[in-house]
Amino acid sequence: MKLWKEKPVLNLTEMGRSSLAPRYRSKQDLNQNRQSLWKEEAIANAACQWVQSHLQPKKTNNARYTSYSLKHLAESDIGYLPNGVFIAAMLMAGFKIRDNDFDLNPSFNVSTTTVKNCQKEEMMAF
Repeated sequence: MKLWKEKPVLNLTEMGRSSLAPRYRSKQDLNQNRQSLWKEEAIANAACQWVQSHLQPKKTNNARYTSYSLKHLAESDIGYLPNGVFIAAMLMAGFKIRDNDFDLNPSFNVSTTTVKNCQKEEMMAF
């Protein structure tokens, strides 16, 4: 997968440099978690389809919404998603992370209007 090379800190649960993710005691732990991410390709593809049908990009980064908050919107439609799988889905759908954004839960260039529409749909479902 192209993302494997482009985002060397992307793994199953988060996006972050190994030095910022203390739960990884070794490079081997991080590599195992990265390999687990790519085993979830079918879920990532389903999440990518959800992203493409529900969210629109904008020109600039929107720090209001992180991968963690956005993944919960998708989960109401498609079921549980590991955070790293959702980050991969957003990247596969063409969304951008700021170049210096190494947060465990990065933000994307996502339109506030489309996120609010998803939130309204989720509220109406209950």
